[in-house]
Amino acid sequence: MQTRAFLRKANRLGESPIHVWYTHKTVYFSHATGLSIAESKWDKTKGCVRECYKESGSVNLLIGDLRFRLMECARHLLLCGIEPTIEAVRARFQGGELVATPVTLAATVTEATIVPLVISKPAQPTFEKMLAKYHVDSLHVTEGTKKQRLAFVQNMRDFSKAKRWVLTFEGMDAPFYETLAKHELYTKGSFNGFFGSVVKRLKAFLKWCEEEHAIAVNPAYKKFKVYTEDKEVVHLSPAEVEQLYLHPWKGAIRKYVDLFVYACETGYRWSDIVRSKELRLEEGLLVLRTQKNRGWTRIPATPNAIAILQRYDWDLNLVPEQKVNAAIKKCCLEMGLDSPITVYRHKLAEAIPFTKPKYELISLHSGRRTFISNCFARGFAETEILAMIGSTDAATLRRYIKVDGDVLKQKMRAS
Repeated sequence: MQTRAFLRKANRLGESPIHVWYTHKTVYFSHATGLSIAESKWDKTKGCVRECYKESGSVNLLIGDLRFRLMECARHLLLCGIEPTIEAVRARFQGGELVATPVTLAATVTEATIVPLVISKPAQPTFEKMLAKYHVDSLHVTEGTKKQRLAFVQNMRDFSKAKRWVLTFEGMDAPFYETLAKHELYTKGSFNGFFGSVVKRLKAFLKWCEEEHAIAVNPAYKKFKVYTEDKEVVHLSPAEVEQLYLHPWKGAIRKYVDLFVYACETGYRWSDIVRSKELRLEEGLLVLRTQKNRGWTRIPATPNAIAILQRYDWDLNLVPEQKVNAAIKKCCLEMGLDSPITVYRHKLAEAIPFTKPKYELISLHSGRRTFISNCFARGFAETEILAMIGSTDAATLRRYIKVDGDVLKQKMRAS
């Protein structure tokens, strides 16, 4: 039996949670310390924080205390005649009490007989209790992630109430998954994209319960399929973007159009548009660390983008995103962008076609696709576009690229 500290996979902030494992006969269980640290500060050989860092003293002291308490549980079990298995040590560590079980001794026994002892294991927290704890438990997630967790928690409670389904960790099985799918896709009318996000967050929640709180969960949940869906995101040509920008919009509409055009000129997501005060202009390039993947953008500063930034003193945190999306559809309708477009949505394996006018499909996210598609049409290579938007994921980039038919015809004639 032994203990050792180690690092788990790094989170989005680049910090790795510190865990301590207890091992008995090659089997182990992991216990979270509640602390995280950059991997560069960790000494893998010694299983502790390198002494050259100021936090090494307090962190290593906590690690040492946790290892000591785990070993004390194991030694106590040995003294009581109980094999210190991972189940026994974990139960004892979590507050289980030792209760003697009386036995009948044979008359011929001359040596002292060890009375078997059993461990009363503390009750496992309920599903609802862990849901209530999920969005407020960790200090190592962003506010945006906490909001997503809260939305997931409310969604699971709504499902439980609507279907009168008691949520339990043991009940995370195929019948539950099927009921959840029917509720989200057919009762509520959502599609694979939303349903897949619910399942993805559910699996993350259950994994958190297992790894961070040592809760036993039905392993069938690991086979829950996470459906994905590439929603049709329309894009505008450079001429359409310019036409939209030069139109003499009045009042608040000017702000909405400027924000949308800025997205088309830079490819920034909304989470980065509202952080425009953090932008740096370096040799004609807009430099910003993105909120989502923490990459650095290096986007050529077009005249329209600079004019928009200067118009609002480099502060584009002007209005809510929902207002921009609603207004930009009306503006695009006024500009005559109403050609019919057929898109497909999916419920599991079923494809459902919808035909809508172009303006109804335009949103702020169209700005990102517009930027990437127009860069591709201008002849930029994938690696160059990735460098501009601060990403390394070529597969995701390709989902944003929409090849315009006119460009294809021009290239065919040129060849």
